[in-house]
Amino acid sequence: MTINTIINNVDFPFIEIKLCKVMNDDEYKFIINNWLKLYENKKNFILIFNSLNVDSIPLKFIYKLVGFAKKLKKLPKEDQYLKYSIVITNSILVTTLLNIYKTLIKPISKIYVIKSIDELEIIRKKILN
Repeated sequence: MTINTIINNVDFPFIEIKLCKVMNDDEYKFIINNWLKLYENKKNFILIFNSLNVDSIPLKFIYKLVGFAKKLKKLPKEDQYLKYSIVITNSILVTTLLNIYKTLIKPISKIYVIKSIDELEIIRKKILN
C-alpha cells in the first residue's frame, strides 16, 4: 500500500493535506487517522485541503466523511479543535462533492473555498487577524 496524500504540519496551526490524483480507501483512512491525531494534541488547528491535483474522488467518501463529522460533532464544545477548513480547488468534481457534503450535514467549522494557492495567503491572514 503506497500513500500518495501528503500531510504537512510544519506551519501549525495550519495543516495542509495535499490530496493525491486518485483517492482510494487507503488514502481516506490515512487522512482520517491523521485528523484524529490532531484532536489528541488538544490544540486548535486549521485544515487546508489542497485538491488541485485530484482527478477522482469516489462519492462514497462524502458519505463516510459525513459519518466521521457526525462523530466529531458529538464531542463536547471544548474538544472541538478544528476551527476552519480551507479547500483549494479548481475542479467542478470537488466543488460538487463539497456542495453535496454541505447539504447532508452542517460542516464542523467554517469552510473557505478558494481556487488557487495565491488566494491562500489572503485567507490565512484573515483567519489570524
